[in-house]
Amino acid sequence: MELNRKIRRLLNAQLRDMTVEDIMAPEVVTINEDASLEQLYSLISEYHHVGYPVVNKENKVTGVISYKDLFRVTRDDWDNIPVKERMSTRLVCVRSW
Repeated sequence: MELNRKIRRLLNAQLRDMTVEDIMAPEVVTINEDASLEQLYSLISEYHHVGYPVVNKENKVTGVISYKDLFRVTRDDWDNIPVKERMSTRLVCVRSW
């Protein structure tokens, strides 16, 4: 347990002066809320991210969907289920400034 405490202190010290801008990706890959889970799988295969912001037709973020959300659905249903039916909508957002 003492080792865990030391590791936490070290991480806290390193992260203390970091901002969101320091660690964020400037080019964000998004998926449309009407896209199928099959299309989500294609994004995961191409970019290897574990989660994606979900946007509507106006390009406004409406949710987030993850690798885990995809695999909670049987593979046979991926073509039939839109992202908006599986995305999370309770979001915590931060600004980079």
